[in-house]
Amino acid sequence: MRGRHIFGTLSCTALVAIPLMGCGSEASKIAEPAKSDVATVKQASAAGTHDEKRIRFNWQMNCQGCHGAGGEGNIARDVPELVALEKFQRLPEGREFLIRVPGMSRSPLSDEDLTELANWMMGEFVSPGTAQDWQAYTVAEVSNLRRRPIIDGVVEHRAKLIAKIEGAGG
Repeated sequence: MRGRHIFGTLSCTALVAIPLMGCGSEASKIAEPAKSDVATVKQASAAGTHDEKRIRFNWQMNCQGCHGAGGEGNIARDVPELVALEKFQRLPEGREFLIRVPGMSRSPLSDEDLTELANWMMGEFVSPGTAQDWQAYTVAEVSNLRRRPIIDGVVEHRAKLIAKIEGAGG
């Protein structure tokens, strides 16, 4: 599946079908990942000190139903495969998008658990070389981003990001 072009199937019915509350047009700054937080997350992942059972349970209960056990997505339901996570990390607004989509921003998980899950997904569903090229999400960053969810035009927002990524040679 990794060899096929995934960008034509990136709208996610589940993301636009969830009824959402409005968000303001606040101009608050996004917390930048602190070097020590990034190092801690990467070290914990490398050392296996995260609770793998809890992370997998959170994945199964909150993501797997739409994205599939292996992150393969579902073309028939227009759910993207998660190999695209890597490409979205190449742009600051793409990185933000991954947390601001309704499935993430409106998740019942705590900020801490959502951060842990987002970082786990990057290690689980993208190419091995990605771990060296991306900054792990921090709890402060995830907390701030999920409070500014993308409510209207998720599919259009994604399409614009994809065009920008492809235009940059992504």
